[in-house]
Parts: sequence; C-alpha cells; structure tokens
Amino acid sequence: MQAGHLWFLMHLLVYAVCYALWCGVIRHSTKLASQRKRAFPGHGLILLYLILLSGATFLTRIYYPIDAWEDVLRIPTEIAHLPQYLSLFAIGIVAYQHDWFRKLPRRQGLIWLGIGLGAVLLRYVYTLGGESWFPTRIVAGGGWDWRSLLWSFWETTICIGLCIGILTLFREYFNRQGKWERLLSANAYAVYLIHVLVVVALQIGFAPLPISPLLKFLGVTLLGVPLCFLLSHYLRKLPLANTIL
Repeated sequence: MQAGHLWFLMHLLVYAVCYALWCGVIRHSTKLASQRKRAFPGHGLILLYLILLSGATFLTRIYYPIDAWEDVLRIPTEIAHLPQYLSLFAIGIVAYQHDWFRKLPRRQGLIWLGIGLGAVLLRYVYTLGGESWFPTRIVAGGGWDWRSLLWSFWETTICIGLCIGILTLFREYFNRQGKWERLLSANAYAVYLIHVLVVVALQIGFAPLPISPLLKFLGVTLLGVPLCFLLSHYLRKLPLANTIL
C-alpha cells in the first residue's frame, strides 16, 4: 500500500480510534468529567519525562534506527520515532482534559522555548561545520552506541522544548486571527493533502534551469506556497469537498 506523505494521518487515525475505544471502556468505571483539574507539571516532572522518553527512544533505536521503515498493521511506520508519537499523543489528551494549554505558565513556557531553540541552534551549528571540531561524529541514528544515546537525548530536548515553548509563544503573542489568518487556517489540512503534487511539479520544472540549488529552492517555495493555498481554496468550493477538506 502506497501511503506517501499521508502515513502520519493514518497513524493519527489509529491513535484516535484507540482513544475512542478506550473512552468507551473507562466510562463504565469512572467519570472523567469529575476529575479534579491538575496544574501544569513543573520543570522537574518535565525533565523526568524528557529523560524517560530519551531512554525509550534510545532502546527502540537499537533495533530500529532512524529511517528504517516497517509496515505495522499495513501502515508505513518509522518505529524509531514511535515513543515520541505515542507519548505526546497521550500527553496531549491529558493536557486538554486539565486545560494545560491555558494554564501553562508564561515564564515556564518561554524557558522551555529557549531550551528548545538552543538545542536546535546547536544542531545546525554542528551540521554546518561543527563536525570538524570532533575527531569522530557525535550523533548516530541508532544502534548500541553512545552517539545514538546522545542524539536521542538531544532530539527529545528539541521536541519537548519546542512543543511547550511554541504553544506558549503563540498563546501569548499571536493568539488572534484576522481575515487572512482564518483563510489560511481553513485551508491548512487540504494543503497538507495536495502540496506534494504542486511541489513535485514545480521541482520538475525548475530542475533543468541553469541556476543554483538555493535559487531553485527559493523559486519552488515562493511559487509553491501560494499555489497550494490557491488550489486548496478552489478545491474546497466543490460540492461536498468543504465537509471533507
């Protein structure tokens, strides 16, 4: 089965179905609505989750390194990232139930934003020339290797830092929508579905041009983004399309 870039939507569908089934079972034994709302976790609990997730990621990648794909329930799956996907999906459910998106302290969120951005910056510095500072590579995508352990912790720090930080950043400074923002938001899902067709077509068109790869990238980007949203806008005007897209 060829899923292409839609593999992640298939994962989300499976997670959502499992959660719906779980809710159907536990509603007979407990009332979620009556649970007391919990405060957003402190730095200590977040750090503990970061360490546990890093360890689970490292252990998973001993046998399933990054970019090793398997069919799980006939769904393309990069098992190396499953600990992140599954745990973050579960935490997202808990966050919604306890209203953490609004309770997340501003200062705490911005601290984690700084941590995440700092980890990203270090990764870019390493990739763009920092490798020459070390006698050997210090990151690896898998295996029983300290490099894989380091990258599992590094990548998890980026993931958690930005998940908390970007939510805080947009809640505090960009929590509003004008006409154009609402238009872009309404078309985001459809753009995700169709963007590959537009981008590949533009890449084929730019490929033979005698210009640098950077200019080709900029050309595809500057043309591809508005074309994707324009195409999505008119596709959603078709009968029944708006209810699906």
